[in-house]
This record gives sequence, structure tokens and C-alpha cells, in this order.
Amino acid sequence: MKHSVMQGSVSFIAKNRAISLLILIVVVCIVFQIILPQTFGTFSNYALILLNMSAESMILIAIVLVLIMGDIDLSLGALMVLGGILTGRLMIVNEMNMWLAIAISLCVGLVCGLINGFIIAKLGVTAFIATLATSMIYLGIAVILAGTGWTNFPDPLFKALGQNRIAGIQLPVFYMVVMVIIFSLLIGGTRFFRQLYYIGGNMKSAELSGINIIRVKIVIFAISSFLGCLGGIITAMRFNASMPNIGAGVEMRAVTAAVIGGVSFTGGTGTLPGAAMGALFVALLNNILTVVGVSPNTQFSVTGVVLILAIVIDIMITRREKK
Repeated sequence: MKHSVMQGSVSFIAKNRAISLLILIVVVCIVFQIILPQTFGTFSNYALILLNMSAESMILIAIVLVLIMGDIDLSLGALMVLGGILTGRLMIVNEMNMWLAIAISLCVGLVCGLINGFIIAKLGVTAFIATLATSMIYLGIAVILAGTGWTNFPDPLFKALGQNRIAGIQLPVFYMVVMVIIFSLLIGGTRFFRQLYYIGGNMKSAELSGINIIRVKIVIFAISSFLGCLGGIITAMRFNASMPNIGAGVEMRAVTAAVIGGVSFTGGTGTLPGAAMGALFVALLNNILTVVGVSPNTQFSVTGVVLILAIVIDIMITRREKK
């Protein structure tokens, strides 16, 4: 009886990762609402949790796309920096129109992604090595462009797009929700994005079935880099500043959230809603640690521990499901 109940629970968690995480998040919120009602259990704190994950949700979407495909993109943090820095330089130094500066920065992101995709898909370099190398290049370019960084963007609309509120919630949270919904629908409902599961599950079979793997990989890495730059621009809007250190550790946090949400390192499985719930759990955990006075460096270590536990649990669930 106990074995069947446990097996049923494992099966439910494996098949309904987003719902399982949502239940866990609600339970954690209720517990800490009772324990820390004056600091944790406030509307402003809940809004802050969502705000803190808003820009990095662009990185999360990118990570989910490449992980499902069986790859990894370690250049996203550098591209996040590059997106914000380039937009700032174009607007402040070159006195460029805000929308044109944003468009150019996003186009640069697309080009960087095409370069990543070409190196990986056409030249056959593993994604880990290729994107690790290009991340150094992109970050180096960003640092050269940055100087000491950019603050006080001249167009007040730029700041407004990052700091204005609707019902007490800052606009980046709404950007996050819209993008997660759009890409969830694309991944779940379009033929092109469904191909990622076949490529990640068995690349040889995908190739034999007629999928143009090179084209798909190049396009996905272009989208990934575009989202990385978009995350940097949204961050610059939020703080009305762009600095070279904004992307530190962002890939690890995104990978942690994705794995917690059921996206496998080996490719072929996972959903964006599950990963989004994983990101919400990580943001909630970091917020709780901040509220109770844990230092940022220790929080970084805790995130690493959570990532290891998530991988171990994912392996255990996968093995049990196969039995």
C-alpha cells in the first residue's frame, strides 16, 4: 500500500511539476506568512519577489529552449550585460532615439546568437565550450563599451517602462507574464518548437525523420541571445542604469529554476510553465533568506546546493518512472 502511494506521488510530481511546485510555493508562503507576517507576509514583499525574477525570466525562457534541445547557453549573462550597456551607450553617448537604440541592441543580440548557433550546429563545437568562449568575447565588448557604466538615461519613458506600476506592481512583472505565456504557447503548440523535444530526445532519429537540425539550432540560439539582451534592457529600465556586473550568476539561477521545474539536462523533456514555477520557488527562497538576514554570498551557495538536490531528485524520479 505504502509503495503504491509513493509510486503514485512520484508519478504525479513527474507529470505535473508545475502544479506540484505551485502547491509547495503556497505551503511555504503560508508558513512564512505566519512566522514573519510583518516582513515576509506583505503585498510589497510579494510584489518584490515577482519583480526580482522578472528580467531574469527572459534568461529562463532562453535556457528552457536550449535545454530541451539538449544544449546549454553560457553566454546569456554576458549578453544580458551587453544588451543593457549597448542601449545605454547609444542613448547617452550617441544621443540616439530610445526605440532605435533598443532595436539595435536586440539586433546585436540576434547576431551574437547566430554566431553561437553557427559555431555549434555547423562547426560541431559543443555548446558548453562554444558559449563559454563567446561569453568572454561578449562580456569583453560590453566592458569596453561600458566604461564605468551608464546611469540616468535621458529619455524619461525608458525609466517609466521599468519603474511605473499597475495596481502596485512594476511593469517588468507584466512583461514577464506576457513572454512566459507567449513562449509556452509556442513551445506547446507550434511544429517548429515541438521539434526541440525530438532533437533533445534523440538527435539521430530527429535527423532521420527529416528535421533540419542545423537550421533549428541556429534559430534557437538566435532567439536565446535575443532574450538575453532583452533581459539586460529590462534590467536597465528597472534601475535606470546599466552596469557590467548585472549578469553575474544569472545562467546558474536560470538552470536551477529550469531543472527544479522538470527540464532535463539531457534534453527532450520539460515545460516552460514548470520552469516558471521553479523560478518562482528560487526567487521565493532567496527572498526568505534575505528577510531572515542571510548574506548574498551565502544565498549564492544555497542556490548551488538547491541545484544539486534538484538534479539528484530529477534523476531519482526519472529512474522510478522507467521502472
